[in-house]
Amino acid sequence: MALSNPSKEGYGLKRVESKNARNAIIQRLTADFNLTPIIAEAFYEQFSHYYEEHTNISLSSGEIAYEAIAGDEPPGKHIRLARKITVRLRLIDFNADLEVLANFGLAGLRRHRLARVTQQAYDQGALLSYEDLAMILSTSPSTVKRDARALRQQGKFIMTRGLKQDMGPGLSHKTIICDLYFKGYTSGRSSSKPTIPKRVSSAILPTSSRSPLCINRIFLCNRLASLPTSRNA
Repeated sequence: MALSNPSKEGYGLKRVESKNARNAIIQRLTADFNLTPIIAEAFYEQFSHYYEEHTNISLSSGEIAYEAIAGDEPPGKHIRLARKITVRLRLIDFNADLEVLANFGLAGLRRHRLARVTQQAYDQGALLSYEDLAMILSTSPSTVKRDARALRQQGKFIMTRGLKQDMGPGLSHKTIICDLYFKGYTSGRSSSKPTIPKRVSSAILPTSSRSPLCINRIFLCNRLASLPTSRNA
């Protein structure tokens, strides 16, 4: 004769199942913050989502996880209050890094990695500061600043938080716009002149060419271009 499966009620399994960490935390939230059980449970679910987003990161060999400021966070906000994004950065790429090291030495390798991690952070919606890069690359902020300047002079896209938000020791985007203007670049609407790459123009130019800020920049560049220089003499 086959025995029937015992019910959960018969062994009190439902009560046993409720004795878990999830319910213990919800109970603490209810008691410590004077919340209703429903609100405490909603808080727990949201906190769990935050925890998964920032800590449960799957990394491959050579990658690190880093908390960077979101790219749309404005300047002036305290870092503690700014929204952060956990980004995956490939600090070590043996195939590419060994070749760069052999050809350009340690300084070249450091710049190669700087360009790689800033691009990866940017692609994930975050911006690294000089201090972030100094920590990641085990160097000083002043060295990072020199390396970033050298890479930009080579035409590399190095977008840092200070550059985009006009803050910190980096070059102002106004300086870069004027430099590109004097080289004959446009915002991409003229086919007779070289154009600013889209990813650069979207980072340093306003979304609307009719904005007063853009008009002021064009006016400034036109005035500067009209001044006599040794090149035009």
